[in-house]
Amino acid sequence: MNEKIVVSSIESKTFITDRLDSEKFLRVFPIFEDENVYFAKNLLINENDSVLDIGTGSGILSIFASEKTNKRIVSTDISDRALQFAHFNSYLNNCQDKIEFVKSDGLEHISGQYNCVLFNPPFNLTPKTHKGAAFSDGGEDGFNIARRVFTHLNDVITPTGKLQMISLSMGSNGVPIILNEIKKYLGNNTNIDYTKLYPK
Repeated sequence: MNEKIVVSSIESKTFITDRLDSEKFLRVFPIFEDENVYFAKNLLINENDSVLDIGTGSGILSIFASEKTNKRIVSTDISDRALQFAHFNSYLNNCQDKIEFVKSDGLEHISGQYNCVLFNPPFNLTPKTHKGAAFSDGGEDGFNIARRVFTHLNDVITPTGKLQMISLSMGSNGVPIILNEIKKYLGNNTNIDYTKLYPK
């Protein structure tokens, strides 16, 4: 049976992903200009940063990050399909030697510490009765996957390290709820800078 895939080009880079209308639960997240492309183009990475990319999907963040750091990047996903796509995309973009791909459910199989952690978690509010795509299934409050990672993030991030993530979050008084979740696990003294992509 023929698989539905899409080829995207961003800044002279080429990516293959699943189509959005694919029916696979573990389909690979497509390229979106205002989400993973925006994130990839705005990475804050120094040349000596050790980088961990959690839930890499197509590998777009790791591939963009490989141009910024001199160190090898660790790129994870729970999906074999995503890791295959990401690995292939790294070859398409001639950076396969700079990225190590690891199958991991969140931080389950990750060791060592990193001073830059990249995270584009599922954040859609998803009832238990709904079966959508894994890349958007954030559970009933949208934070299921993010919360599991936050719980152990201090084990893999250096004391001066930074977490960079993109998420959709409801909020109150102009403050996204996700910021409170981050502080709950990383501490109230955590320095947080955030940008609203869709300001009123």
